[in-house]
Amino acid sequence: MGKRSLEQIDDGDLVESAKRLKATRPPRVGPTRAIIEMGLSWKDHKGIKVRVGLDTMCNVPIIYQDLIDAFPDIPIVVRENPATAETFDGEHSSSFGQAYTWALTLRHKDHFVKENFEITPLQKDHDILLPWWWVLQHPTKFTMTGKLEDLVFDSPKCCKCTKASMDDFTIDIDETIAEMGRDHEWIGLIGSVQFTENEEEIWKSR
Repeated sequence: MGKRSLEQIDDGDLVESAKRLKATRPPRVGPTRAIIEMGLSWKDHKGIKVRVGLDTMCNVPIIYQDLIDAFPDIPIVVRENPATAETFDGEHSSSFGQAYTWALTLRHKDHFVKENFEITPLQKDHDILLPWWWVLQHPTKFTMTGKLEDLVFDSPKCCKCTKASMDDFTIDIDETIAEMGRDHEWIGLIGSVQFTENEEEIWKSR
């Protein structure tokens, strides 16, 4: 089956054709992508203002390469083997997947989050893109209304997105470590204690 030829159609002719054929209206063009100002900070840096876009076609947080170049103290990781990504037309993107940032703090008023960002060139009208799953994790009325004044992160899902939460330190327990015996050269291991069946401590390491 060959490709369908697309001919230039005058809007007036299109309206008349629609009336005659009772065709549906053209696809609705929604509101423009939201670009909002947020604060970005890292390590001991107090922060800078960045332009953040909420992009439902994006699947990973992205930061502008030029911003990374302008602030060389932003901590990054360069991959030995670049990650792969495809553009909308299925072509391989050679500018994506080379490096990513450490967790950076992103702030909008009293709403704080930490994210790692892939580093790649972007359009010049924004510095950061947040993906569809981020929009779902931090829902706003803007998603339904398209009004910038409704872009407020006051959802119950964001009740823990506070400044205090940025300093939280959590430890996950790995039950398999109980079977490690005396071979305790583990990366990231804080310490361990081994007991006899009578719960008598026989050795400790830190």
